[in-house]
Amino acid sequence: MTEGISILGERYAIDIILMVHDKPGVNKTEIIRSSPNGERTRAVRVDELVEAGLLEIVEGEHWRGLYYKLTEKGERVASHLSEIRSIFEEDAEE
Repeated sequence: MTEGISILGERYAIDIILMVHDKPGVNKTEIIRSSPNGERTRAVRVDELVEAGLLEIVEGEHWRGLYYKLTEKGERVASHLSEIRSIFEEDAEE
C-alpha cells in the first residue's frame, strides 16, 4: 500500500485527483478510460487513492452504481493541486 504524500508521485495519481475534483461523481470506468494508455495502472491507482483516504466510493441511485468523490483530505489536496495547475496554465498563456 502506498501511504502519505508519496502517493502523489505515483503515475496518474494527480490526474485522477484533479479529474474527480473537476467532475464529481465520476465512476471508475470513466477514470480508467480517460486516457487510452495505462488503464491497468489507473485502476490500481484509484484503489490506492481510496486506501490513502483521498477518494471515497459512494453508492449512487439504483441505476447509477458506484462513483468516486474526494474525501475532506482529498479536497484539501485537490485545492492545492488546482492552484499549482493554474500557475502552469498562466505560464503557458504568456
